[in-house]
Amino acid sequence: MKRILVVLAAVVTLVLLGMWIRRIIHETIASPVAGQEYVVALGDSVAAGAGLQAGSNRKEPGCDGAATAFPFVLGRQLGKPVEQFACSGATIGNAGSSGDNTVFAQYTSAQPYLAGSNVVVYAGANDIGWLQALTACAQTNCATDATRSMLATKLVPMQRNLTTLLQSIQQAHPRRLVVNTYYNLLAPGDTCFARNGITADDTQFINDEEAMLNAAITASAAQAHATVVTIDFSGHLLCDATSWIQGVSGLAPLHPTAGGQQQIAAKDAQVFAASLAR
Repeated sequence: MKRILVVLAAVVTLVLLGMWIRRIIHETIASPVAGQEYVVALGDSVAAGAGLQAGSNRKEPGCDGAATAFPFVLGRQLGKPVEQFACSGATIGNAGSSGDNTVFAQYTSAQPYLAGSNVVVYAGANDIGWLQALTACAQTNCATDATRSMLATKLVPMQRNLTTLLQSIQQAHPRRLVVNTYYNLLAPGDTCFARNGITADDTQFINDEEAMLNAAITASAAQAHATVVTIDFSGHLLCDATSWIQGVSGLAPLHPTAGGQQQIAAKDAQVFAASLAR
């Protein structure tokens, strides 16, 4: 059986046992200001800034909020105040979700800030159990028909729920709604994790499933008339010398480093700045 690094398994355990059941309680620096244009962030641990320097306007413990997360970098680039609702472990959930850690619950809390604001959503991976699937690749052969079928089955409700969420956000009339895809982890042929049990077949499986996840996100955005921003870390993947992804010994393995967060913000800023210039 393949060996798995303990730290990666620990992260999965935190998501499953702790962060999943946390309630969304958003505490802002100030109440909404009429006519103020915000950067509003909804999503999971990527948008929250897991594993990075702490400090944000979210005071709820367990969300892994970081001052260097891309929503705050984006806000500085656009010169707009930021309302951060993203939380580690968040799934998209269903319409009407309010108690558990879901992006729908984040949307409910964020409604006073949405009209006329710049809204960015980063979600979907937790709905299909993506981190758990990556862990399985280090434990055993994950490139199987059974695993592919299982993930494909989970993609269907994820895409449906994301479409409903984005359509609901659009009804609040944001200035622009952006949906980010997930960044790639490994390039074809990467072998830096072979000693941890990640074979060439596993790498191909990971890349194939990332493509399917991002295709579902893109399809949902198209249905909701939202703008898709493709996040590409090429040249800075896990096996590259200057990676933008936290390694397996990082505080939040496989999440963006500060450099990766800056890249996400830069891609989003291009889209939002074009909207602001109109």
